[in-house]
Amino acid sequence: MLDHNMIELLRVTIAEQAQSVYDSYIKRSPERGGGICDEIVEEIIGLLYDNLEGVDVRSRGGDGDDHAPVVAVIQGTTYLINIPRYIYEEIKGDTWEVIPGVKFVGSDVIFEET
Repeated sequence: MLDHNMIELLRVTIAEQAQSVYDSYIKRSPERGGGICDEIVEEIIGLLYDNLEGVDVRSRGGDGDDHAPVVAVIQGTTYLINIPRYIYEEIKGDTWEVIPGVKFVGSDVIFEET
């Protein structure tokens, strides 16, 4: 099981990576269509593999899912890691749109034992 300090450090680092993805997404997709959550999930997975040993990470979602949190087994404990989509996306009709002006912080990141 990860200690509290490591979880807090990971939450802040994940928020920073999500901000980078968000900023890049806004620049290249000015119409702000949905789909950013898949890119954020990929960044979270890469960050966990790069910073922790012996981790089994997978995305819980599949094709056609609206949102995909990450499930990671770390030191024998399973964690759900997620940034809820309502923080950075909103539904417009039948599509998701990125909310302009979002600034992610560590407290936006859910990192809970399951």
